[in-house]
Amino acid sequence: MPSTITEKILARAAGLASVKPGDEVWAKVETVLAHDATTTKAVEVLRSLPVEGVFDRDRVIMMPDHFVPAKDIKSAQIYKEVMDFARAEGLTHVHDLGDENHGVAHLVIAEEKHLVPGTVLVGGDSHTCMGGAFGLFAAGIGSTELGNVFATGDLWFRVPASIRLDIEGEPPPLVTAKDVVLWSMGLLGGDGGLWKAMEWRGSTVETHFSIESRMTLCNMAIEAGATSGICHPDRKTLDYLDRHDLNLDDLPAGDPGAAYDSVHRLDVKKLKPQVAIPNSPNDVHDVEHVSGEKVDQVYIGSCTGGKWEDFVMAARVLKGRKKAKGVRLMIVPASKKTANRIFTSELYAIFRDAGAVFSPPTCGACLGGYMGVLGPGDVAVTTTNRNFRGRMGSPDARIYLASPYTAAKAALTGRVEAPEESDLREVEVGVNGGP
Repeated sequence: MPSTITEKILARAAGLASVKPGDEVWAKVETVLAHDATTTKAVEVLRSLPVEGVFDRDRVIMMPDHFVPAKDIKSAQIYKEVMDFARAEGLTHVHDLGDENHGVAHLVIAEEKHLVPGTVLVGGDSHTCMGGAFGLFAAGIGSTELGNVFATGDLWFRVPASIRLDIEGEPPPLVTAKDVVLWSMGLLGGDGGLWKAMEWRGSTVETHFSIESRMTLCNMAIEAGATSGICHPDRKTLDYLDRHDLNLDDLPAGDPGAAYDSVHRLDVKKLKPQVAIPNSPNDVHDVEHVSGEKVDQVYIGSCTGGKWEDFVMAARVLKGRKKAKGVRLMIVPASKKTANRIFTSELYAIFRDAGAVFSPPTCGACLGGYMGVLGPGDVAVTTTNRNFRGRMGSPDARIYLASPYTAAKAALTGRVEAPEESDLREVEVGVNGGP
């Protein structure tokens, strides 16, 4: 029977001819992602098992990113424990603070070509689903599961049914992947994707969206309760990963006639800039309908919104302008490579002259960890993925999720406000080229 791409990947990883939604399978895991926030408990599980150590030191990637640089003694202790573990196990891929290949794990594993289309990626972080942008099954798991994967290299999965999202047309100038994924969060709600895979299709995704935009789409699948998000791998995928040893014809692809739990279609030309209002990523509206609230902080960063093209978008609004008085503008690149691109292009001067504060690559205030947490009564517009009460600091703060265009406009006006085409300016991106 016809299968979705997710079903084909899990069947291949399980050594089966085919699988269907609801099947329970043991699947081989190709890549395991670990970071500081959840790994210490996983190490305890590993040490309790009758094994000598990790199943394959080449396939476990260590990336401390949540609480670095350490914000307090507890954070420093966690960092020391995970790095001691990485050294003791002789892990091949250790991305340490300050290294040229350090940053927020979900972006760096893509930049460093750790992802293999058509395989299974798991990580001790719910936003591991961002890896699905490269045509693989990517899922976040708990610390107990992570410890067992460290030991065995495989894991039990229930095959998810798939939700298909067909996005068609050329996006208007101010509509981004963040607006599209926010639209989907409003459509599905917080549990509309529960135990399902969100499969992104259509000419917008396949023709008009960059790989970084696809990462944005897949990253927020978990906000609808989904197990994973996924895009079909194509030439853009292999070019980004520099995997010219792979043949597209050999990679899994969904079959015509495959069964979907539901199918949703969007003519992107009709979409306007979106915003998720406090306190849910699923409470989504056109920005123009909720404009007006005074803003204290604008935060451009995180795995979702701290990629190169996110900063290019923000720079197009901020160029030649200064932030509003009383607004804190935070620039938090998601990787060292992204930071270096900013510093060697016109973007650095744009942000500096606008009055921005720069942070080293870190998850940071996205989860209330470091560099820009919110105080009581603060209102923030942010390019991150969650705006739960207390997520970025005080439970009395209010958080709006938006695209870099909308966030940058808020920095200029000091209010939640929809961007306009007249706000956009051309920027020179330097020797590194564009997104």
